[in-house]
Amino acid sequence: MYNINNILKIILFLLVLLFFYNINVNKNSLNNINSPQDLWFEVKKSLIPNAGRGVFTKKKFKKNEIVMSSPMLLIPKKEINKNSVLYKYAGQLNKNYFFLTFDYQGLVNTTRSDECNIRAVWRTNEHISQYIALRDINIGEELYQDYTNALILN
Repeated sequence: MYNINNILKIILFLLVLLFFYNINVNKNSLNNINSPQDLWFEVKKSLIPNAGRGVFTKKKFKKNEIVMSSPMLLIPKKEINKNSVLYKYAGQLNKNYFFLTFDYQGLVNTTRSDECNIRAVWRTNEHISQYIALRDINIGEELYQDYTNALILN
């Protein structure tokens, strides 16, 4: 018999893959979307050598302001293949779980803690992942985070 939780996970996984497919392959069809994500951020070549893409701001953020906030889709570690595309964009919550978000959080590059301008806050009981500004962030800055410095709230 089919387990409803597994079916929901598969549906959400397919939606996330469709989201990333649209960003990578069909960018022109997204030009008319006016979501806060598209108004506040731009995905382009990272300033970090050989890092690929990065997320850049299109608006200013004040220190301690929420920069991004998204529901978390929790995935048991045993269900993730380290060679998959999904693994590349998933965050590791703890030794047993990975997670996906439904915004640009998975595209933000990781760097040393002293170079970060945002901090991950994981509200595990609410299944919410947020990025909070560590300092004022100007328009055009690339966002940098360090998962080892995440604040985990239960």
